[in-house]
Formats: sequence, C-alpha cells, structure tokens
Amino acid sequence: VDHTDKNGMTALHRACLGGASELVLSLLEARPQLSLRNNKYGTPLHCGVISSSAEVVRALIEARAPLDATDQFGNTAVHVAVKLDRRQILRTL
Repeated sequence: VDHTDKNGMTALHRACLGGASELVLSLLEARPQLSLRNNKYGTPLHCGVISSSAEVVRALIEARAPLDATDQFGNTAVHVAVKLDRRQILRTL
C-alpha cells in the first residue's frame, strides 16, 4: 500500500488529492505510512487539504496523520490551508 510512483505518489496520496473519501477510508484500513512525502504536494494530509475535502482530512486526522509534517517547502497542512484559503479545512484541522 506504500508503493510509490516516480513522483513519490502512493495510492493514498492520489485518493486524498482526488477527495475520494470512501477510497481513503479503505486505504487507511491497510495502515499506510501517513508521513510519506511525495515530490510535489507533501503528505496525504497535505493532499487532503489541497482537495478541500473535510471528510478526507478528518479521516486522516482520526488515523493519526502527523499534523506537524511538512512539505518540501517547510509548510504544514495548516500553512497550506491558510495559503489556499481553505477555511472549512482550517476548522477541521
């Protein structure tokens, strides 16, 4: 479940980026590494913030995704939510 493509993307990164909450929940059952960073967006939590899916973000938080993990620019998920003006996501975080 933690297999990455050439861009460092796992199935979980892709599901989070697409806002596919049911798929995210299924993938979380396999206990993937939630701190894996891809080459562009960061961790699955960063991808969930980018997708603007509160359900995805909530599922990742409940699965204990690290809130202090950073992307390649040093941004946490909260930083990304602020930069993208994701107010609902900020309330979830």
